[in-house]
Amino acid sequence: MSYDDDKELELLRKVTSTEEFFRSVLVDDNLQDWSLAREFGELLTRIMPDSAVGPIVAARACRHLGDATAAMAALARCRAIMSSEEAIEGEKHLLLPTLEEEERLLRP
Repeated sequence: MSYDDDKELELLRKVTSTEEFFRSVLVDDNLQDWSLAREFGELLTRIMPDSAVGPIVAARACRHLGDATAAMAALARCRAIMSSEEAIEGEKHLLLPTLEEEERLLRP
């Protein structure tokens, strides 16, 4: 096992041990550790490039961490994925409200 594998495994352990991680990020918008969400969103984006879940998780985390530029870039990636033919159909329905909310919250 490489260092990156160990790091990713530890990240997955933290996410799975966080009670209601996805609900806290995507529904309630009240996760305690937004750095964890950002790392996880970046991991998902890397390993599942056709999924909008990683970018939306990263976007929300970046907004909470005060990095509006990274949040907007992640939202743009999410929007592009959701409008592509390769998009995972169920994600559009589930994630569109969160995407629109993040875009609204990040508007100047």
